[in-house]
Amino acid sequence: MISKIVGIRPTGRLHLGHLFAVINPAVDDRNVDVLIAELHAVGSTSADVDMVIRTLRFYGVLESQIRIQSEIFNHRLFYLLCDKASLGQLERMTQYKSSSNPTLQLLLYPIKMAVDIAGYNQVIVGDDQKQHVEFARDLLQGRYDPLPEAITSGGRIHSLKSDSKMSKSDPQGCIGVGCCVCVTT
Repeated sequence: MISKIVGIRPTGRLHLGHLFAVINPAVDDRNVDVLIAELHAVGSTSADVDMVIRTLRFYGVLESQIRIQSEIFNHRLFYLLCDKASLGQLERMTQYKSSSNPTLQLLLYPIKMAVDIAGYNQVIVGDDQKQHVEFARDLLQGRYDPLPEAITSGGRIHSLKSDSKMSKSDPQGCIGVGCCVCVTT
């Protein structure tokens, strides 16, 4: 059986891009796990994680498909992979190079992603994440079988305000998705 994973950071209300890139693949294929990657989202709270879980379930993602990163994160593998990755490799990663605030958290992101996808056959990602999957494959070589393969999900959903992709950091450019059980009073 081919196991697949797709990830989402719990950093605000989900939008149309999440529906097509995360939710639909998991509903269409029950072999897709959805990782709620709160360790990649500094400042996210348990309420943020709960909101994502409720939204996923509202759209038909099964509880058995949902993985909470902090509950399954393999710290030992993380430290082993940190020893295998060089600082130069990490500094060349697109997200680190293009950041206006390059932090240690951002520098270590590709190693955390490698831990997240270890043991899966396929990783559903956007084009911007393919570099990280290839890096993860190199790090995991000889430690895990199978090595995860990047599968790109659909096209890019553009912001309503610009040609950039739809992003939670620009709420005016998003079409939000949610569910009635996510509304708080």
